[in-house]
Amino acid sequence: MNKQTPPVSYRTYNMPLGSAVVAMLEQNYPPDSNTKQDSLHFHNYMEIGYCYYGHGNMTLGSETIPYGSNMFTIIPSNIPHMIKIMDKTGCSWEYLMIDVNELLSTLYKNTPPPIRKADF
Repeated sequence: MNKQTPPVSYRTYNMPLGSAVVAMLEQNYPPDSNTKQDSLHFHNYMEIGYCYYGHGNMTLGSETIPYGSNMFTIIPSNIPHMIKIMDKTGCSWEYLMIDVNELLSTLYKNTPPPIRKADF
């Protein structure tokens, strides 16, 4: 019997004009909110997350790892991921969504492009 691949959804975020970072603060998930959070999804920006409290499992691509209080996650853009809340009290996260290309081009606008190895 073949195991079906779960559906993956694309969640896009719009950056404020002139910004490379948007904060998603006080994302509180009650213990029964797995219906939204346990869907595999990916974003158009890099996601840095911080778990204030709670624990569960996080799927990143094809790996599943435990997460818990006081843990940071860094998820590149376009990597499917999801959390499964295991804590009876739920969990609380805050996130930064980062447009890496925009951020680096702003920081290094007077820097010449990197030298690349020539193809010979």
